[in-house]
Amino acid sequence: MMKKTLILIIAILVSNFAFADIVIKETFVSTATPSGWNLTRPQGSFNWTIQNSPAFSSPSGGFYAVFDDDSHGAAHPNEAYIRTKSFDCTGMTSVKLSFYEFWEGMENTFGYVEVSIDGGTIWTTVLTHEETTVGSLAAPNKTIIDISTQAAGEDDVMLRFRYLEDVGQSNAWYIDDVVVYSANDVGVSALAQPAYLNCTESYTNSENVSIRLFN
Repeated sequence: MMKKTLILIIAILVSNFAFADIVIKETFVSTATPSGWNLTRPQGSFNWTIQNSPAFSSPSGGFYAVFDDDSHGAAHPNEAYIRTKSFDCTGMTSVKLSFYEFWEGMENTFGYVEVSIDGGTIWTTVLTHEETTVGSLAAPNKTIIDISTQAAGEDDVMLRFRYLEDVGQSNAWYIDDVVVYSANDVGVSALAQPAYLNCTESYTNSENVSIRLFN
């Protein structure tokens, strides 16, 4: 019984400290634009689409968002973005964005992740892609960006993924599993005492339990 009690205590502590508050989680479940999101094409003949072919090996699988002027032969130049709905980060001191991506790097093409806190009037760039390829269709890269400086404490935050190509180049940007979350400042790193026992041993009724925290 004591062993089970220790396991329960550890589980409660981990659940209280280890998990962050998720503000947005979008895995794209169909070809429809998610509620509150927006796909915009300031210039050019092609826009972001939500599709499920070719296969993109993100954790959720299935559908994803992509700008792909390579496959569609869109006229140049091109600029388009997919924007999230507005979300509230009031009371948060640490805000992070994570997503899975494949950026096909090429000269004179750019991918920007941008943050707005005023309804989309002013945008701040927090990530820039250019010539270096990131990830692949078979092995997408998990990208994590700390946006606390821009978003923490703000009540009207939006993100957008903006593709820009200003000469006759063609490439693609695939994204999926977009998550915005408030990261905790404190977490459980280890059980300090008592030591774990093997299957033939038992804890006493007066064990001192200590955990190790990180900040």
